[in-house]
Amino acid sequence: MIIDNEKYRQFCNGNLDAFYREVYPSLLSMANRMLSPYYSYMAEDCVQEAVCSAWRNRENFISPSNLKSYLFACVHNEAVNILRKNTYKQKYHQEQNALRIDLGVDEQYLIQEALDTLYEVIGSLPEEYRNIFELSYVKGLKNEEIARELNLSLSGTKKRKARFLELLREKLSKHTGDTLLWMMFFQICQRMAE
Repeated sequence: MIIDNEKYRQFCNGNLDAFYREVYPSLLSMANRMLSPYYSYMAEDCVQEAVCSAWRNRENFISPSNLKSYLFACVHNEAVNILRKNTYKQKYHQEQNALRIDLGVDEQYLIQEALDTLYEVIGSLPEEYRNIFELSYVKGLKNEEIARELNLSLSGTKKRKARFLELLREKLSKHTGDTLLWMMFFQICQRMAE
């Protein structure tokens, strides 16, 4: 992929025609290679996210090579996030299928009811804590990644995560009057962290 001064200038000025014609295919090829045939259908999303991120940060680039490096890093990071997220989903579905085989209908119903209540309680929390839940427990991001995503310090992320768990415990105990849901949530979080 070659980003010459003219393409760089045009990109920074908002003319993306030459960029999409000449640079986008190289980024798409890179994403396809990284995502393997199984996830290649997500390559365009990956590249589009990288281009949008570069566009939002265009005033920070100092040279064509700086833009190129940024785009490569973004495509790489997006591809890794896609792979991580889909690996987590596969693991979750495998666990759910194994759980369904091992449990009877009554237990499955109780677990589903508990999960519904859990998600209802999480949905009632302020957005900053719902974001922590989504990034940490659903997407499986590490604290450093969450800090970057939310523009927080690492210690701020850890404090927000601890506060999320504290609020969740309080609301669950008020909502249910016992600790059954809290224990189930703790077990689910442990499985997600493995």
